[in-house]
Amino acid sequence: METEPVTLKTDKGEVVCQLYDRHTVIFDRTIHMPHAMHIAEADALCRAEGERLNKK
Repeated sequence: METEPVTLKTDKGEVVCQLYDRHTVIFDRTIHMPHAMHIAEADALCRAEGERLNKK
């Protein structure tokens, strides 16, 4: 159910996300983030990316 990791570029640096089933974005989470970013922020970015891809 896992996808290949997805890298998002942000102002604080790159966030690497592990996305899962396109219909269950609640499990999407970060596997790497910049030190300046809180994990909740990185996870929210990953879930938003899962939502974005789900709408495609």
